[in-house]
Amino acid sequence: SPNEFKSIICKFAPMFNGFAQHDAQELLAVVLDGLHEDLNKNFERSPSTKTGGNLDDTEEAAQEAWEEHLQRNQSIITDLFVGQYKSRVCCPHCKKISITYDPFMYLTLPLPEQKTDVRQICVWLLGAECPVRYAFKLSHRGKISELKQQLATKTNQDAETFVVTEVFNSKIFKLYGDCEILSDNSRTVMAYQVSKPPNQEITENNIIPVKVQVFGYKKATFGSKQKVYGQPFIIYASRTSELGDLYRKCWERLKPVCKFTGDDSLDTISR
Repeated sequence: SPNEFKSIICKFAPMFNGFAQHDAQELLAVVLDGLHEDLNKNFERSPSTKTGGNLDDTEEAAQEAWEEHLQRNQSIITDLFVGQYKSRVCCPHCKKISITYDPFMYLTLPLPEQKTDVRQICVWLLGAECPVRYAFKLSHRGKISELKQQLATKTNQDAETFVVTEVFNSKIFKLYGDCEILSDNSRTVMAYQVSKPPNQEITENNIIPVKVQVFGYKKATFGSKQKVYGQPFIIYASRTSELGDLYRKCWERLKPVCKFTGDDSLDTISR
């Protein structure tokens, strides 16, 4: 069982006692080294005749170095897990070249840096009943402007009409600028299409986040209780807009997702 295996390992490597965190490579090194020591067939190990680097850059020299290693290390662990690499060092002053052949059981390699990220983006177009989720392949740490260009290509819309946000608990948590980078978190990324006059830039001064609330009443109390639900949205308006214009813009955004059996005009809904 895993507990028995850990107990045996701890007898030979007390560093693994307790519940501290260790690298998997450390455990693998202890296990393989221990098995090799117990299974090594060459008990009488002759001293190494290695004298340092040489200039022999041939397969024969590599084979000779490998056979020398096998004279002192011969086990199934060597057969399965041990390899050999060549090291070539050139002195920058005297230009002397030193070539050595060394065995290895663990080879540390750098992980390639991820060049692209796949992000799930919810897109809410004007007039759409609900957002649609798309997957976009973005450059690693790519800017929001890159995402907007892909949004425009995917939806056949103008890239300048999109506003990228983060949504958390049915509220807009963050508005992204074109030069910002998407955060690596679990919040929902929403891209809203807004209606704006031509030749005008979208800034935080003319973007108004709107959250949807339901008003109810608590039992045995007279106070009202507000609950935020559903998807928030944003509207494009100046800070000097009249209240009626704001209501109208909100209604234009909500009308496609609402169903009514009677008159669905703004005046009727307002009453």
